[in-house]
Amino acid sequence: MKKSLRLLAILQRELMKAGITYTDVGNLIGMSERQVQASMANGSIRLKDIDKLVELLHLDFDEILSEAARN
Repeated sequence: MKKSLRLLAILQRELMKAGITYTDVGNLIGMSERQVQASMANGSIRLKDIDKLVELLHLDFDEILSEAARN
């Protein structure tokens, strides 16, 4: 699996743990739920939107990247 897709899988896991839906994410980044789901699945989500998700989840971007690199 590509590291970028691993990163998105980690973010999806963290969103689920936090109880944040794709609708919530879409409202944050200006996309529909369907667009969020598709962009997360195919890896086309924009970096600035990933930054917003990391901030929303109160995560450390470097730690997420390290986890993605390990798996």
